[in-house]
Amino acid sequence: MVTTISDLIIPEIFAKYFSEQSVLRNSFVQSGVIQNSPALTALMRGGGVTGNMPFFKFLTGDSEVLSETNALTPGGNAAGKEVYAVLARGRAFGETDLAAAFSGADPIGAMAAQIGEYWTGEMSKALIATLTGLFTNASMVGLVSDITAAGTAATRTLNSATFVDAMQKLGDMSSKVVAIGVHSATAGVLFKEGITTTIRGASEYEVDYQTYLGKRLIVDDSLPVGADATAGQYTSYLFTEGSVLYGGNTAPKPVETDRDTLAGKDYLITRNHMVLHPRGASVDVSGIAGLTPSNAELAGDIWTRVGEVKNMGIVQVKHLNA
Repeated sequence: MVTTISDLIIPEIFAKYFSEQSVLRNSFVQSGVIQNSPALTALMRGGGVTGNMPFFKFLTGDSEVLSETNALTPGGNAAGKEVYAVLARGRAFGETDLAAAFSGADPIGAMAAQIGEYWTGEMSKALIATLTGLFTNASMVGLVSDITAAGTAATRTLNSATFVDAMQKLGDMSSKVVAIGVHSATAGVLFKEGITTTIRGASEYEVDYQTYLGKRLIVDDSLPVGADATAGQYTSYLFTEGSVLYGGNTAPKPVETDRDTLAGKDYLITRNHMVLHPRGASVDVSGIAGLTPSNAELAGDIWTRVGEVKNMGIVQVKHLNA
């Protein structure tokens, strides 16, 4: 008798298994850049492919000197809203005798690990596309450090001095930077400075990682490389903790199985509904052609900044590697 995928897994249990792994293994999550938001997940469960997150803007104005004759002048507390978009994605895996391909002592764990790793990568790609799109908007210019045209090699590349300069884009919030996302080619340049430190992973999901000037180094080759790649034009990002909110997984059927008995093929279908939303940003839903945005649309000009500049918590650095 042929062992099929449906013989091996219970979709409800497997869905929780791979969903947790895909989040826990993500380096942006492990660094604290992406913060799980139960409130956002609850909003998603309320339905809709987009939604509103209302917020009160920070109180402004100077305090007044108290007087026995003059009353205080009341100040307002303006409200705003951030519009988020749900990313509804799916991926089916099919193979002849798929169960045999995952043979071993724990075939369920093997499948969950591979699928969780796949969705880990998809989450990072969606985030990087979002960052690309966010920083195409003119409202983000105050958080861009473009040093590609600086005078010398030392001022055109990412190093300890230009890193500190980029952090200052956040003003007095610069001390809250916890991580920097770089392409592997940029990581190689930073390693040569000899000031990175290796930190051993604290759990089974957390791999060893490096820090640079005390900030976690996230290495991801999905980060953009400029059109003139031979000149070493790269884009890196500095992040404060919780600068991106995560909600999900809320797909009605995250996992299903199927079998083509005539062809002898098993299919494992996975779906992932999630939100990856930069704090202080808002989506223009008119720029989304389908039901939910693609990575190409996320990377387009569908974003705008509605929060204060230094409270956004993300700085884009455009630099050379040589």
